[in-house]
Amino acid sequence: AEMMVCEDPRLAAADRRLAAAFRRAVDSGVPYGPLRRQQDRRVAARERAAVSPEAVHMVYQQRIAELENLGEGW
Repeated sequence: AEMMVCEDPRLAAADRRLAAAFRRAVDSGVPYGPLRRQQDRRVAARERAAVSPEAVHMVYQQRIAELENLGEGW
């Protein structure tokens, strides 16, 4: 999955958006420990989705939306 992300500009951009959403969630007060554990599970989901760029992109989009919703709730 990591190679797929590095080779695909759209996935690389999604990876950057995910990192920014994670930082915003932490900055908004979401506890880091639980958030990090969730993120680790998402990395595993990304690995499982590495059968196609579309599947990986969907994992990114879902996690970005989750993080944005979390950040708004704190």
